[in-house]
Amino acid sequence: MAAFDSRLATSYRDLSERLRDAAEFISQNRIAVATRSLRTLAADSRIPPATYSRLSQALGYKNFEQLREEMRLALEERVNSFSDRARRLQSEHTGTGREMLDAHSSACIANMSALMSAIDTQALEETVKRLNTATKVVVAGNLGSTGIAEYMVYQMSFISRKWSMIGRMGASFASGLSDLDPGDALVVITKSPYARRSVAAAQLAQAQGVFVTIISDGPNCPAFRFADTAFSVPTETPNFFSSYAATLLLVEVIVGMIVARAGTEASSRIATIEENNRRLQEVWDG
Repeated sequence: MAAFDSRLATSYRDLSERLRDAAEFISQNRIAVATRSLRTLAADSRIPPATYSRLSQALGYKNFEQLREEMRLALEERVNSFSDRARRLQSEHTGTGREMLDAHSSACIANMSALMSAIDTQALEETVKRLNTATKVVVAGNLGSTGIAEYMVYQMSFISRKWSMIGRMGASFASGLSDLDPGDALVVITKSPYARRSVAAAQLAQAQGVFVTIISDGPNCPAFRFADTAFSVPTETPNFFSSYAATLLLVEVIVGMIVARAGTEASSRIATIEENNRRLQEVWDG
């Protein structure tokens, strides 16, 4: 049975405004949906119970109870996933360097191979084209994705001043998104458990007409329904935390494609930054 987020991503554009309201309430109140009665949910959201029933059927469920049961099971899996994986890691592996190196590297290589064989190259080309021509590009990454977002912006800062990261060092997401318009772009990097701020940023940016690219771990990502282009990146690993190796590969491919098309102005800027690095003694020059 496909997950709620996957069904919603597929059907979102065909839903009425009222059904979208109900879907948004479910997305933002999953614990309540899994644990409280339909009557209570309807009262809290001020959306009639019949609307939730119609939404369930529009998404391919038999009824709202089937949707609720899926939410309940997903909640149990999310709560226990990291700790369960850690226990499984401890029971199935000795923890020796050779064993973990072999197991983890094999999983990462398989993830990267799967990504490169399945990626939509047309979507990749469109993404690079839009990021290249955008007036401003902001990148959103929270929780485990923060470092990958930082790394992407760090690389792009060598060739352009138009790239920035929203929410950096505790800054407001709202301030980073407020000035974006249809000439700009947003890149969201997120994976399960999905950061609420990242999903909300994608939704807000779409409403503002911004070009939105999502890099995540599968079609169940709730941000996918707000994307102009989206990439599902495999993250399987024997470790307790999912792998970012394939995500990093995709980010570096996107950066490389942009740089290759950026022209002489970009290479001149890189040379200037490198020279200033030496003058400021920011890098070892022994």
